[in-house]
Amino acid sequence: SRRRGCGGYGRSHAAPGRMLAQQQPWSQARHELELAVTLQPASGDPRRMVADAARALARVDTEMHDSAAAGDALLTALKLTPEKTDDTFLAAELAEGQGNYSGAEQEYKKILAADPKSIPAAEGLGQALLHEGKFSEAESALHPALLLEPNDPTLLAELATALAGQGNKQAAIPKLEALHQQNPDQPAITRMLADLLS
Repeated sequence: SRRRGCGGYGRSHAAPGRMLAQQQPWSQARHELELAVTLQPASGDPRRMVADAARALARVDTEMHDSAAAGDALLTALKLTPEKTDDTFLAAELAEGQGNYSGAEQEYKKILAADPKSIPAAEGLGQALLHEGKFSEAESALHPALLLEPNDPTLLAELATALAGQGNKQAAIPKLEALHQQNPDQPAITRMLADLLS
């Protein structure tokens, strides 16, 4: 077939595509990676090589704010090789970008099931739950992460928001005051604290 006949060509596009993606000329990187995904490599593990190119393509599409194309590329990678943690994070990010916070919630829960100490997953889960208005669930999800990282500003801000969302301003204010002391130049934190105090 035409793909098999151009075997070495597929690999020749994957490497520059990944390199260009790191240097951020996104449209050029996308072109090279798109070719790499459609061509059969001449040597090595073709499934892994095409999956790697598809994952890189998904990241480039994400940077280009094309969630649908990024999702398609990620799905291509997942059909060829097992899901990786980075894939799950990307799936959660894509779901958030499309306003699908329940989908993002499920992806972050999947990561936390495999790695309960993942602070980025806890932060992502907290954010998704807050967007869904699940303030009590967000509070419960954030506590284990805060035991590991008690001064993490994202976790503290999310916890304060969860507490305030449940009408528990008296518990939220000290969290925001501590956060404000750590980050006195952050206007968003100052505004949150001012809103609660008023």
